Amino acid sequence: MNALELSAKLNEVRRHLAASDSAAARAALAKLQKQHADHPAVNQLLCLTAVMRLEYPQALYYAQRAAGADPHSGELLTNLANCLTYCGKREEAIAAYRRALELTPGLRLARQGLAQALHEALRRDEAVALMRELLAEDPGNRDAARLLAEWTLEAALQHEAAALLRGAVARAPDDLKLHTALCSTLNYADGVDPREVLAAHEAFGAAQERAVGAAVPRAARPRAASEKLVVGILSGDLRLHSCASYLEPLMEHLDRNEFRLVAYYNEPDEDAVTARFKRLADLWRPIARLGDDEAAAQIVGDRVDILLECHGHTRGQRFGVLQRRPAPLQGTYLGYPNTTGLRAVDFRIVDSKTDPAPRADALAVERLIRLDPSFLCYRPPRESPDVSPLPALSSGAVTFGSFNATAKLTERMIRVWTEVVRAVPGSRLLLKHFGMKDPSVRRSLEERFARAGMPAGGVELAPPHEGRADHLGMYARVDIGLDPFPYHGTTTTCEAFHMGVPVVSLIGDVHAARVGLSLLDSVGLDHLAVDSEEGYVRAARSLAEDIPALAALRSSLRARLASSPLCDGKAFAARLGAAFRALHDQRLADQSARGGSSG
Repeated sequence: MNALELSAKLNEVRRHLAASDSAAARAALAKLQKQHADHPAVNQLLCLTAVMRLEYPQALYYAQRAAGADPHSGELLTNLANCLTYCGKREEAIAAYRRALELTPGLRLARQGLAQALHEALRRDEAVALMRELLAEDPGNRDAARLLAEWTLEAALQHEAAALLRGAVARAPDDLKLHTALCSTLNYADGVDPREVLAAHEAFGAAQERAVGAAVPRAARPRAASEKLVVGILSGDLRLHSCASYLEPLMEHLDRNEFRLVAYYNEPDEDAVTARFKRLADLWRPIARLGDDEAAAQIVGDRVDILLECHGHTRGQRFGVLQRRPAPLQGTYLGYPNTTGLRAVDFRIVDSKTDPAPRADALAVERLIRLDPSFLCYRPPRESPDVSPLPALSSGAVTFGSFNATAKLTERMIRVWTEVVRAVPGSRLLLKHFGMKDPSVRRSLEERFARAGMPAGGVELAPPHEGRADHLGMYARVDIGLDPFPYHGTTTTCEAFHMGVPVVSLIGDVHAARVGLSLLDSVGLDHLAVDSEEGYVRAARSLAEDIPALAALRSSLRARLASSPLCDGKAFAARLGAAFRALHDQRLADQSARGGSSG
């Protein structure tokens, strides 16, 4: 094959990759690999194809071959550094990025990759400075804007992150990653008009339609009374993940006399929790390495009647699959506290406390299905330690605590939590999350609490524990939980209940700010969900002032949770199954009324 023919073949592979068709790219490369096994461009494309298929060790192998064949290429060294990052070899990646920049000073992708690697190495200040330089030089750099906004949100600067993303979306209105980042970020920012949040989600939906095309409704199939409805669960969280605590009872208890359950697992890695989910599914379909067209075709082939996606605008979402309309009915549940913005999604599962009618209906693109008394069913971790005695009994001082994400720590909340500590003499506040591992984030939060008037030594910022049991064991240091606002906790609140810790919550106007009410009501502690900052401080102080009552509540709260609707998997699955059947029957009736169907 001469140079011209080789160039044409390489361009063909690049077109396949641009179209996200990794199978076609791999097929075309198989022929080239035999004749040009040592060619740097061939190995580079083999690497990119492996990355697209999430085959990172293989990608690293080809990246090393490509860089070895042309050791003076900054681009190939950058690609090698990327693969080292994917494989968790962070320090090697940093060194490779620096070598790439020595060879090609100013190489944008190397600088951007270096910033990401530095951030992962908890060198946030260096990473942010480098990313700001990139944005200053090129305000249209979409990836730089998105990553900088993500890091800014992690540092609990919600409005600054939202401003970055608003500007980026305005410059690139068809960039789906920027849209979805803005949608997610707006949930964290305090005081944002819910109508703006809805508009951002609708703008994402419009951009998704422009990218894929308007979804064509698919006909619901009539089923005999004895025939099962096929329900698809689309999720990458069927593993050791907080959402697994809610999906497991759903999948275990959904009536198999009425439903057949297909799990579409959108994550390349598996663990012991994944093995449990495999046993719960009637059919297991790994789709992480499938493109949207392939995944949608698989769902169509499985004759799914109802497809339930469980991510929303969070990592791992497959909205591109939903936009292709592989199922007659498509819904969203659990992983995200807001509308998807997609008209291809028919329903969203909530309850009357998180989304009271009619106000909440006006803020959702989907139809809201209210599964009262709660839209959640929680399964506590199997490796749970015993509930400890109330720590205040031995320490003589009350400890408030929250193990929620740093992104949820708003300025107003910092002020109110400081007021709580000041209202209970001798008390202190314990915060724990992954974000606390970063020295610059800890330093910033300490300064913000100090400005709010937190007494010296009044707040402790702790990094996370590796194991679930050790994480839960930290509740042995907490007397009273404080729910963040406006974005409430969910799993953190359920874990607190399970470990005997009551939680005070401030009720807001939208789903994210009302989950605490739903959870507290389910365990009979709705009086701890209050509607004002003053009430929040009073509720926390009232708990702290009656230590005997608090100790009694601690000893009974795990049993109270276990006997509540939050842990009644059979009842929850029955309600959900009834909702699925009603949705299907209604779709059939609507089709019949129209005198036909489409799809």
